[in-house]
Amino acid sequence: MHLILALLLAIPPESLAARLEPVRQAVAQVATLAQSGGTDSPAVEDAAREWSSFTAAAGSDTSALPEGWAGDTRLITSRFSALESLGRKETRVAALSELLYWLPRPKPVLLKFTGYQCEKCVVMEQVLDKVAAEYEGRARIRTIDVNKDEAAARQRKITVVPTMVFLDPTGKEVSRVAREMTEAEVRSRLELLLHH
Repeated sequence: MHLILALLLAIPPESLAARLEPVRQAVAQVATLAQSGGTDSPAVEDAAREWSSFTAAAGSDTSALPEGWAGDTRLITSRFSALESLGRKETRVAALSELLYWLPRPKPVLLKFTGYQCEKCVVMEQVLDKVAAEYEGRARIRTIDVNKDEAAARQRKITVVPTMVFLDPTGKEVSRVAREMTEAEVRSRLELLLHH
């Protein structure tokens, strides 16, 4: 059993993304049944079962996956659990269809490394707050305090704050900037990642 799990954890993100396809199909089937007036209970159960299969395949160690997958999987698992408490078919169908947006998928990531009492970091936080809303669902922007997460700073070899590290959807570093950036510069690099 441990060997099988180890093999599953070694699967590249693209393969795990392919494993999500049955979940997407099951969710789409629920929407189709709703439009045709059919019963949704078996379809909802199928979608939940497919999701459970995916999470079992992904395992709890997401270190080899693009950043953000763990958060997405927790979110969607909680939403699948909440479906059981929704009585009306229409409510369940709407809630399940909404999950299509949240199904985990590789996304580009911008890591902002910041530090205590760093004035330039505060300026970058304001810039990234504005940009984050535009890229919600398409890219992730994470802030890492080098004082609180020294391991992450060492792993990425951060020597100056603020430093922005841009990762492609597979988690590979594409570029980094060790200074303040403008909104236009951040958008430009995120667009490159989205079309990488």
